[in-house]
Amino acid sequence: MDIQAATPSVDPPPGPSRVHPRTLLSSALLPHLATLQTLESTLSQDLHALLSDRTTIDSAHTNIKKLLPRIEQVEAEVGSDEHGDGTSRGGQLGRSAEKKEGLLKRIGVVNEIAERVGGKVRGLDLELKRVREAVDRLNEVMELKTSLEILRTSIASQDWETAARSCRRAMDVPQEIMEGGFAARVVPTSEYPSLPSQSLHDLRSQLLHIFSRQFGIAAASRDEVATSRFFRLWPEIGAENEGLESYGDFVVGLVRGRNMSAGKTSSPLYYIAHLTALFESIGLIVDQHQPVVEKYYGSGRMKAVVGRLQEEVDRVVKGLLEGWEEERRVRRLLSATKNATTAARSPFSPPPPQSVLSSSHLSSLPNAATSLLNTYNANRKVTPSSSTPTPHPADEDTGPDPREIDKLLRELTGMTSRWGLYRRFLWGRLQDVDPGSVPPPSANPNSPLFPPSLPPSQSSPDGTNLIETSGSQQLFHQSLQNVYEPLETFFLRHTTDKALRLSISDTSSRPHLSSAPDDTFYLLKSVLYRLIAGSSLSTLERMTARVAEVIEIDYLGGVKRKMDGVYAGVRSAGVTGATQGGTTGGGGPKAGSEAERLEREMRGTFVVYANDLDVSADHTERLLHEILESDAIPQAFLTEEVEKAIAAFAPLNALADKFRVTLKASLDQLFNQLVRPRLRAFIEDCYKGVTYTLDEDSYAEAEFQDVVRKRFARGWDALVEGYRDSFTDANYQAFFLMSVEVLVRPWEKLLMTMKFTELGALRFDRDLRSIANFLTTQTSFGGSREKFIRLQQISTVLNLGPDEDPREFYAQSGIPWRLGRVEYDTVCALRS
Repeated sequence: MDIQAATPSVDPPPGPSRVHPRTLLSSALLPHLATLQTLESTLSQDLHALLSDRTTIDSAHTNIKKLLPRIEQVEAEVGSDEHGDGTSRGGQLGRSAEKKEGLLKRIGVVNEIAERVGGKVRGLDLELKRVREAVDRLNEVMELKTSLEILRTSIASQDWETAARSCRRAMDVPQEIMEGGFAARVVPTSEYPSLPSQSLHDLRSQLLHIFSRQFGIAAASRDEVATSRFFRLWPEIGAENEGLESYGDFVVGLVRGRNMSAGKTSSPLYYIAHLTALFESIGLIVDQHQPVVEKYYGSGRMKAVVGRLQEEVDRVVKGLLEGWEEERRVRRLLSATKNATTAARSPFSPPPPQSVLSSSHLSSLPNAATSLLNTYNANRKVTPSSSTPTPHPADEDTGPDPREIDKLLRELTGMTSRWGLYRRFLWGRLQDVDPGSVPPPSANPNSPLFPPSLPPSQSSPDGTNLIETSGSQQLFHQSLQNVYEPLETFFLRHTTDKALRLSISDTSSRPHLSSAPDDTFYLLKSVLYRLIAGSSLSTLERMTARVAEVIEIDYLGGVKRKMDGVYAGVRSAGVTGATQGGTTGGGGPKAGSEAERLEREMRGTFVVYANDLDVSADHTERLLHEILESDAIPQAFLTEEVEKAIAAFAPLNALADKFRVTLKASLDQLFNQLVRPRLRAFIEDCYKGVTYTLDEDSYAEAEFQDVVRKRFARGWDALVEGYRDSFTDANYQAFFLMSVEVLVRPWEKLLMTMKFTELGALRFDRDLRSIANFLTTQTSFGGSREKFIRLQQISTVLNLGPDEDPREFYAQSGIPWRLGRVEYDTVCALRS
């Protein structure tokens, strides 16, 4: 095969001489490009034919290379053969070698041609790439020139939408083309000789000025269509920040132009109404305008507008708070409360028990309580007394009027609650914004002449930080810390002290209570709800601890001091509770009657105080449960703050336990002074003349008379008289169980001194059961039978049959014995 004949021609077709593209004029570019494309097509066809034939040649070349080792081996073998025979084989090998060399030469020629053709193709590709780049650059320059011309025409014809689109297309031209020499020669004209970048900058600045002016005119005339039109044009020319700034001025103007609520500054609702109107107008703007802003400017861009609005809010809030402090004379009130707090205060000294129930003091209580309740509990109905109260020295109030403080605190927390609602609204609108959800329009990122607007996270502060670091937040925080906290503390301390001093004991109700718990916890409830309404977590955390301290020191401490006064009266009067039957040790009937009267008065006074403590503990638990289970905290605080707000009430949770600890100690003291001495001889009086050494006749007589049960019932009724109907259920239960427990021990000791026949043991068992049943019927709660377990085990041992072995019964009966082995043997010895 003739390789030269099989190889196609690779010479390029005739055509115009090729020149460098940079030397061509714009009119010659397209014809030259067409020629190059034709040449490229011809070369590609020739190369394809050459490469298809080269595949066969490469295959043959590969096979020959595989045969070379075998040929060399054959040549070596031929050299060792005989001369004649070797000559014949040598001729064959020579012809094979000639064919091999011919093939190799032809392969070399093909490779040389392929390399030459490939180089020419690569050169054509490079030229084609450069031509395309030149065409693209030409198109970009022509687009720039056309856009600038349309932009000038649109500005002249006031076609602002077309002008904005043309400006956008011009801004999309890459920087290197806009500032290149070709654009500098082609784009400028005799009428507009400026460089393209300068022309675009001037035209864009002119558009910005026009848009701002037209937007201002539309905003001033309240033309919603024109306002929306120019508001949408700013992002088209990459002026989001300028547009948001003008839009912010517009919405601030809307806020400033709102209708101010009428009224006088002396009205308690004046400042609250102004703040409410301010926050509502801004909330309405954010609610209505946020979707529009984020649609055209990108997600999260409303933060910039809110920041501008917040500046206006800070200005208005500062003016309102300063006016409020001046109008309400807050500084004077703070100074007065400080002087009243730091003034020397003598410890609360309750009047002696005799004066608590004296007629002169009782006549002054209704009006005093009416004054307190009318001041702090207007919703409660109190019937005032017609008599004029005689002021008690301890009732004279010092310091500012609590009613004035209460009004001021309500007004301040009303304002802070409005701010808290506004703050929660903005938190919900401005947090958790995904900046990439709606990408804001921007200019060409490759053009430093018109840099894109910063992303929302950089162009404006985070929405939550914007609110937390605002001037309004700081002003309200300072008002709560410097005004609310000291005034609220003074108000609670003063009213708590007054509620204790002017408390009225209602002995006609069951149980006997004074007005102090209801008044105090009504005030405490209003204080806590007012504290929550302030919507300040830091204030809540500080004030709950302070409120708990005031209740513990002033209220609980005041009740304890009153009870100590009762104890002092008991000791000074010599009342020990040992008098019974109307006589005392040696003073005669008159002295005994006086002692009983004093005991009844002191007992009634103490019962009221003990009931107050029990009711106070119950009020504390119910109030905290009501607050923590209500929607007050979630409605006043952010979701992130609710858990901390609930935890802030921990100091108040401990108050109920402190009330009950004090109550337990007080009941023990009452019991030891007034009840325990009477219980010492109680069982002995029940068993006077009673024996359990009975035969059948005496047993029948004892069964008929039932002396022990009757005496016990009569004595028990006398013992609990004055307690059963006056104590609260919890206090009476504690008192009842203490009395039963104190009765059991002397009863056991008395039994250890007696002898029992078989019928006597049976009679004792009946007496024991009847008394236990009697005590059970006296209450609706259980627990008294447990106190009789040892007595019941004594009765069981005494009633063992004669054929039962006491020792075996103790070991094998399965009874969980409360009696020790020595006590058991002692009881067994009582049987006769």
